[in-house]
Amino acid sequence: GPGFYEKIDFILDKIADSKKVVEVNTSGLHHTAGQTYPDDTILKKCRQKNIPVCLGSDAHSPEQVGRSFDTAVDQIKNAGYNFITGFERKNRFKVSLAGL
Repeated sequence: GPGFYEKIDFILDKIADSKKVVEVNTSGLHHTAGQTYPDDTILKKCRQKNIPVCLGSDAHSPEQVGRSFDTAVDQIKNAGYNFITGFERKNRFKVSLAGL
């Protein structure tokens, strides 16, 4: 049967077609996984499919808000992105990664 990343490709195609945004969540850096969700391989696939990304930290206390965003921004830039997506009252806006 199809492998994990082939299944992910199918899912990412659906996300791209629906114009959704994928969240890069930093909580995995502080758990057993030791990496962001999604990982570098999936993040690069998102970029190849022109899927926009936003940032999340899955915070459960105020000091966890934005935790490890510097690491995530580096990963997002390494995947080929020039900006991330933000939201204000359900409206999307772009945040440039230049200088970050």
